[in-house]
Amino acid sequence: MSIFYTRIYQSIKIFILIVFGSVCVHIVTLSIDYFSFTGPTADGLSSAIHNQLTVHVLPIMLAYGSLFTVIYFLWQKYHREIELQHAKDIQLRNEQAVLETTQQLTAIMAQYITRHNNEIKEWIETRRINGQVPPRLENANRKISEALEAMTEISYVLPYTDKNTNTDYVKYLENFLSETLN
Repeated sequence: MSIFYTRIYQSIKIFILIVFGSVCVHIVTLSIDYFSFTGPTADGLSSAIHNQLTVHVLPIMLAYGSLFTVIYFLWQKYHREIELQHAKDIQLRNEQAVLETTQQLTAIMAQYITRHNNEIKEWIETRRINGQVPPRLENANRKISEALEAMTEISYVLPYTDKNTNTDYVKYLENFLSETLN
């Protein structure tokens, strides 16, 4: 119910703003006309103001009112567009920050895992010379390398590809990992 009253209040405020602006512009315009072309007369300023607010000048006041209405709604539209663009900029900055953080974490994890996986590879190579390497160990080492490659691709390649084709990006990543790692 409060949204309803808020909108009514806002509509009344807009209406008063438009009417007040129209009357002010009308009075200023006709005052400039009065003092510039006819000059002050013996009737004085009160008759000039009375003449400005007669029914004959009502179309001019309506024109000013429509001008103020158009200006107000264009200003509102411009203001909404600025807010929308600001929200998009903030979202883009947040996404970029998350992406950079994810890439840094991936780099740290990849270095750590790669160092230990290389130790395992060295051990496998020394045992392979003697023919003492179980195939299970070689397969596990290869899968660790594939997982590292997939993790790197997720962090460094996929964020820069077109995500709009994927309706659910998380599901797309899950499918990508399951296809890559299996």
